[in-house]
Amino acid sequence: MQKFFKIGLAKRYRSVYFGIHTIQISIVYPTSAGRIAHRGQQEKTMPHVPIHSVAAHPSIQARAASYSLDLADRHGRTLTAAGLYISLVVIYGWFGGMKFTAYEAEGLTGLVGNSPLVGWMYTLFSVRGFSSFLGVIELSIAALIAARLFNPVYSLAGGLLSAGLFTTTLSFMVTTPGVLVPELGFPAISVAPGQFLLKDIGLLALSLWIAIDSLAALRSTRA
Repeated sequence: MQKFFKIGLAKRYRSVYFGIHTIQISIVYPTSAGRIAHRGQQEKTMPHVPIHSVAAHPSIQARAASYSLDLADRHGRTLTAAGLYISLVVIYGWFGGMKFTAYEAEGLTGLVGNSPLVGWMYTLFSVRGFSSFLGVIELSIAALIAARLFNPVYSLAGGLLSAGLFTTTLSFMVTTPGVLVPELGFPAISVAPGQFLLKDIGLLALSLWIAIDSLAALRSTRA
């Protein structure tokens, strides 16, 4: 029995860990009077230690998406601007080349002949002659816009000429018969010439954008 009490006293301060708390287990032992004395349990709370969460490493998909967005932000404006320039060059090159055909020349008579702005030019040129003259202007505009690669002053001139040309063609919506479709009521317009002319609103906006962009580039090079 005495050996049992010695072992108990030796293990009196043994600690058991549960989570973040330390519990000291009391030992029951007899007193000299033969009575049993109790050491009450004492619970001691360890100081709170903050646990910092560690952010998970981004997945491969997330990193790929982030790289794609960075790439689009870095080169997207340049590619978009180049696409806008090229699109107008293609349009003017295609339309300008068609102006040298009899088919295109005859198709212009209804638009040009009813316009007070340019109708008088048929007194100076024949139908084919005016169409060829317009073709030269359109091919020249295409060349000026493409020359943005060398100097923005060329595309500035091309953008302004293009804006003037599309402003003129938009005026045909007022002077050309057959644009409106009265039996359908407003805002119904015919496929041709109504919708054919309406698209020039977007081309006018593009022409003005090219002129402004070229002006900004010209000013930045001289700054």
